Amino acid sequence: MRKVFLIALLLLASLSAPNPAAAQGSPSEVIALINAYRAENGLPAYKENGTLMQLAQGQADYLASIVTSSDVHAGPGGTRPRDRAYNAGYGGGATIFISEIVKYGINETPQSAVSWWKTSQPHNDTMLASTYVEIGAGVATDGNGRYYYAAVTGYISGGVYQADSSSQPSSAPQVVMIPVTIAEPRPDGTVVHIIRQGQTLWTVAAVYEVPLEQILQLNNLPEDAVIFPGDEIIVKPASEVQATNTPQSDGATATQRPTRTPIPAGEDEQIAAAQNSTPVQLAQTNISSAEKAAAQNATVKLVVGIALVSILGVVAASFFIQRPRRSEPPDNDPFAPID
Repeated sequence: MRKVFLIALLLLASLSAPNPAAAQGSPSEVIALINAYRAENGLPAYKENGTLMQLAQGQADYLASIVTSSDVHAGPGGTRPRDRAYNAGYGGGATIFISEIVKYGINETPQSAVSWWKTSQPHNDTMLASTYVEIGAGVATDGNGRYYYAAVTGYISGGVYQADSSSQPSSAPQVVMIPVTIAEPRPDGTVVHIIRQGQTLWTVAAVYEVPLEQILQLNNLPEDAVIFPGDEIIVKPASEVQATNTPQSDGATATQRPTRTPIPAGEDEQIAAAQNSTPVQLAQTNISSAEKAAAQNATVKLVVGIALVSILGVVAASFFIQRPRRSEPPDNDPFAPID
């Protein structure tokens, strides 16, 4: 009779005992803690995504089934987080960004998991990433007091996302989101955006209508990049802006650049010297040139004059040579004419 009574007590105790797995939190609690942490850092909340929820829960269940693993991100068949996301159809074939964080241990809780993620730079970057938009979480146990927590964040390239804080827990501080305003190009043509409160890289990419991949490449940022208000982000390089913002013609005809007239050898130095001369030197140069021209004209005139005189002399000489001479008069004729 006593044995029956003891068995009954044990059964009642087991029935009244809380479910260990339920006592260690839920996927929604993990997401709420992460979003609260993002709100504390001025970031919008991640949006819960059904596909990512399945991926995170599947990885948590897999890790619990094998108890331990040297690589907590390796799934069945050695698959990686992005492989599993593609296989599950996340993104519909578009380029996707995926990050997965995992924490497990004896009597682990959502609070202790998130607290540990904060102390690890790669895990902390995933929780505060400015590139990811959606999230999924999973919780599992191996039945021996060990609990597994997984969170998967994702972004679909070219996806249309709108800021939404509806998934934030009511206890989390509200995020003030300053709308993204397109910045004017700098003098060299580069477009640089200054991050404001609540802005993320994917919102900047959407407003400027450029691929998120381009922003990451221009700024040498990883997929889980974390940005803060005041950070300067290059959106478009100078070459691209100059090519896309060529000024339109206003109807005026462009003046063609004059061609250079060939200059005889030796005059380049004179021209260069004249261009570098002072006004007084230029005046002196002009005077010298005028004097030189006048001297040249005088020389020409002199040569012409001499030539004319010579011609006249020749003509006169030929006249006297060709004239016939008269016979000499008698020496005794005093009235004879004298030539």
